[in-house]
Amino acid sequence: MILSSRRKCIGSKPIFRVLATIIASFLAFLFLHNLSLSNLTVVPPTVPIGGQLRSFLSKQSSFNTFYHQYESPQDVIVPQAHGRELATESLIGKVTILFHGKDPTYVRALQTHEGHNRRYGYPMYVLRHQILENIWSKPAYILAAILEEMRKPEGHRLKWLFWFDADTVVMNPKISLDVFLPPEEYPHIHLLVTADPRFLNNGVFFIRVHPWSVELLSAIIAYPNYEPDVQLEYRDQSALWNLLQEKPFKKNYLLVPQRWFNAYQAELNDDYQRAFQINRGDLLVHFPGVPSRDERMRAFIDRAERHLQEWELDYQNTTYPREIKEYWAETYEKLAKQREEAAKAVQEAEELLLKTKSQLAIYREQMHLWETDEIEAQMAALKQSLTDKEDNADATHDAMQKVQDAGAPLHNLVAEKQQALAKRANAVIVTIRSYLSASPVGNHSISKEQLESKLDVLAELLVRSPDDAEGTEKAVVELEEMCAQMEREAKDTSAEN
Repeated sequence: MILSSRRKCIGSKPIFRVLATIIASFLAFLFLHNLSLSNLTVVPPTVPIGGQLRSFLSKQSSFNTFYHQYESPQDVIVPQAHGRELATESLIGKVTILFHGKDPTYVRALQTHEGHNRRYGYPMYVLRHQILENIWSKPAYILAAILEEMRKPEGHRLKWLFWFDADTVVMNPKISLDVFLPPEEYPHIHLLVTADPRFLNNGVFFIRVHPWSVELLSAIIAYPNYEPDVQLEYRDQSALWNLLQEKPFKKNYLLVPQRWFNAYQAELNDDYQRAFQINRGDLLVHFPGVPSRDERMRAFIDRAERHLQEWELDYQNTTYPREIKEYWAETYEKLAKQREEAAKAVQEAEELLLKTKSQLAIYREQMHLWETDEIEAQMAALKQSLTDKEDNADATHDAMQKVQDAGAPLHNLVAEKQQALAKRANAVIVTIRSYLSASPVGNHSISKEQLESKLDVLAELLVRSPDDAEGTEKAVVELEEMCAQMEREAKDTSAEN
């Protein structure tokens, strides 16, 4: 796995992010505008589609025939009832690219999605020709689909898009995509992508129709131009991973188990399945980078087209209910722990800021200007990190460490003063103890009880609040003044005698 060799990427450069969003959004707008000239419009599953396309669909049930007769730049395929009522209108749409228009294997693979779409009412965007160089048509087309949805009134939009690569085969059309979406407690999660043995695989994923998604996809498209020195071993996938580590995006995605909706192929007769390989009853199978891919795909397509009972299990008879419940329970606990640790770090940071501010007020005049400026700059950075509220204890601790590093001269000065103060405190304690043991305290205006009370205060400060220089200084001064007064009274008494 080769990731970014630099910590910063366009996700953390606001001007680049803005430019990338504007440029990519403009290109997507032009793309959709050009498509609209050919009367290809996205419509919800329950709304009729017009013109020649509707007439054809009313007469034909063959998805293959439909595909070869209409090889337009983009199809928005709306599921038809085919003799029965459609399911309730879905809030999820599918998106894919199919450049293998004459390859029956990929046409058949796409057909396996048709029954799934018809069952649950999923509309499907299909791009049939390249719009950007190499793999970059993929994020550009997803961006175009999201912008197409966002231009609609909010109540008429799809809520999520489900991207799938063309080398995927639906094995169990009984599984609804809704079961994988995050619960209502996670409105900030806009991307669900599967973890694989490397880091992630973006061959199949959910992305929310949301401005955050527009920024992410725009940044992916712009990545090769704005980060030309970063080696992207897996092209758009590596760009996605790098961006998800950056501040604007890292809190808004989750890695989910590979098998949920992006399982890899396994031997059909192999009862032992690894965590990332398909089990019977799983939604679909994906064939990224495997040898003899077409042959392997056809073996699974043959089974999918036969609708075998051992593969097409009802949801409650699969492992999904248990796995999904456990995943979200573990995620909740993990995020709760992160929030707890973050809250503790925030408290520690606030205490550090208060302490540093107090010490700086006392010792500023004894320090160089550049030293105090650096301390204040790092304090400002720490305050900003607290304002951002990232729920990231590590980030807060890093910012705290920078304050402590910048404050080294201040800490040294404070330590020297504390050592000197400790010597004074010990000296005055010894003096008071000697008075209490050797002198008749009753001959002085200061009572024994007063002395012992002041000694207790000083001892408490030295033991429990060693950093409270101001309080310790005050207690030492008070005892030193008492000692001086008792010495004067002792001299006066001696002179009278």
